[in-house]
Amino acid sequence: MIMILIVLASCSPNNEKIIVAVVLPMNGPVTETRYVIEGLELASHEINENGGVNGKHIDLIVSESYLDAASIRRAFVELERNAEPLFYISVTDIISLELGSVAEKYSVVIGGLASSIQQEVHRQNWTFSYFSTVEQEVLPIHQILEQLNVKKLGIIYQNDQLGRLYEKKLRTSFTGPERKILSESFEYSSPGSVKYSTLTDLCDAIYVTGFTDNLAEILRELRARHYSGIILADSGLASLNLLSTKYNDIYLPAPVLYNFNNAYANSTKKRYEERYLKKFTHFAANGYDFIHIVAGLLENKHLSRDTVRSRLLSQFSYPGVFGYIEKQEGEHYLNFSLYPARVVGGKIHYLE
Repeated sequence: MIMILIVLASCSPNNEKIIVAVVLPMNGPVTETRYVIEGLELASHEINENGGVNGKHIDLIVSESYLDAASIRRAFVELERNAEPLFYISVTDIISLELGSVAEKYSVVIGGLASSIQQEVHRQNWTFSYFSTVEQEVLPIHQILEQLNVKKLGIIYQNDQLGRLYEKKLRTSFTGPERKILSESFEYSSPGSVKYSTLTDLCDAIYVTGFTDNLAEILRELRARHYSGIILADSGLASLNLLSTKYNDIYLPAPVLYNFNNAYANSTKKRYEERYLKKFTHFAANGYDFIHIVAGLLENKHLSRDTVRSRLLSQFSYPGVFGYIEKQEGEHYLNFSLYPARVVGGKIHYLE
């Protein structure tokens, strides 16, 4: 495991800092996590530039872990021993679910980002989640399939808890006369193992879901095989840097963020792209929003782990990059909606 310290308030003694620990994968979804970290960093920098939270600056400590349970737990224990952060941020479902059970013992909040398995999060008292849900991901795909009158659907999915949920939800919703689903799974470390021939020969549409890097590889392969049917992908496609014409005509669910009619989203996008010289994505926005949400909730409050939890459990609204978000009292998750979209000319176009 590698520990990286990002110091955003290097002149502040420890008692004048708010330490936030971030646990992210060392292997697997490297594209998503890179964006999330940059969003967290940008938001922390802005908050610190404006005096911090109750006069205290935010320091991010980032720990990378392999995706097995033992490595994730070891990263957590080392952070507790060396940093004792006010709260944690976990990136991806795999890490969020594993840390959630450990956090109960230590009575510390885990904020799950890029994490869609929110029904599991709700069962853990100290774990919260901010992302789109499995239902919000699948609904626009179902709407697109209906609109295009697809009869035979192929699904290529990553064989983890989230991928299996996507496959199950689509099977449940995609029913009716003459409709058929064929599925092919792959392990997150071996997207090259996918057997394409049956799906490309028999299906008039193929839906692909997985870590963004795996998604890109599989989509490239479908193009290389000259698959002539309809291609659909999960929302991760929207985050591929410099989304180009090679993804033209691929359908996907996308947050309203990419419409850029939101003035707040536009100004955040500009600051992010000037700082990091890359496209602003919903993964970066996910990290950016979450730090601002927690900072706002803690303003003028006693800073403790119990306070972080009680404030996140409270009812609040937040006008952020994804639009206006309402969070009900007692809920452990915040989410944003996704809408049917298509890549046209290398850009995301929302369907009517």
